[in-house]
Amino acid sequence: MISFPAGMAVQRPASSAVRLDPADVHVWWIDLAGPAPEIDVAASLSHEEQARSSRILIPEQRRRFVACRSAVRSILGGYLGRPAADVPIEPAAGGKPRIAAADNPLDLRFNLTHSGSLAVLVVAGGVEVGVDVEIVRPIRAFESMLPRCLAPAEREAILQQPLASRDREFLRYWTHKEAYLKAVGEGLRRTLTSIVVDLGASPYWRVFDHSGVDGTSESWIVEMEPQGDMVGALAWLDGTRRGIEVFAWDAMAANPPASTATLPPASPAASDAAPPAATMSAEDVGDWIIDYIASHLGVPATSIDPAASFDSFALDSAIAIEMTGDLERLLGKAVDPMLVYDYPTIEKLAGHLATRS
Repeated sequence: MISFPAGMAVQRPASSAVRLDPADVHVWWIDLAGPAPEIDVAASLSHEEQARSSRILIPEQRRRFVACRSAVRSILGGYLGRPAADVPIEPAAGGKPRIAAADNPLDLRFNLTHSGSLAVLVVAGGVEVGVDVEIVRPIRAFESMLPRCLAPAEREAILQQPLASRDREFLRYWTHKEAYLKAVGEGLRRTLTSIVVDLGASPYWRVFDHSGVDGTSESWIVEMEPQGDMVGALAWLDGTRRGIEVFAWDAMAANPPASTATLPPASPAASDAAPPAATMSAEDVGDWIIDYIASHLGVPATSIDPAASFDSFALDSAIAIEMTGDLERLLGKAVDPMLVYDYPTIEKLAGHLATRS
């Protein structure tokens, strides 16, 4: 298991330029809590990232987004010998960010995740990588989340755990699956129940993909425990056991303050739901989603723009899945978790759910 800072030596280089051995994976811990230097946004972010930051509604989330993307670009620029804003990041066919091949002599592959005040970047050469971290928290609608996300053997393994451990165990499985799917480049667009992880033996686990879509059993997942209140995993898509080096990004040339990630506030009582209401209007569904998001963000419902994209609320994927699970109970009909991608605003999702037979 990789843990921060105990368990492996965390290096705090004076420069972001670090040599990457082709047989290794580099893991970068980016602490977004506490004071940070002034960031020259134009010199650190792409035009698209600058535009995206301007759409993030909560000032603290906007600050963390800018700090995170600036760090990612600076780290990648260190490998490539390029200024942060000039790192040519582009989406691959499935939407996963990559460095343009023509400007990537090291064949770098990378992936990013964040939860609370911690972001984790993984970098490798010549092999696709994925990473996910989550704050351990109570899982809303736990009983309905199990069959939506876990294979039968995984569900059985969780139900054998003491009640106090089940939320953490669920998130262990979740992060391993999402790390693998992010390495594949499909995120949550592949059925989670078709991805099976055995967490019973070693910190190096094989993942088995039974989806029939470009499946491979030659993938490895390594468990992480970034902090005591978090779980995570990183994955790479070949059968090679790789060395793992851990670094901490230090934007201020000094140790950043300890992370103070906290559990998100409780959501509205949709899981204790009202009787199924399949005839709810689009306005009613939209109001419910607004209340749900406002509760998670700890902001007034009046500050949530129903025409804004879900991206602008900086919700992590696990919370998005929980929201669709609660919507299933509220509406009394199945709600595909992928709908938040197909209908990317509150207005569009509410309209679809209200009119769908």
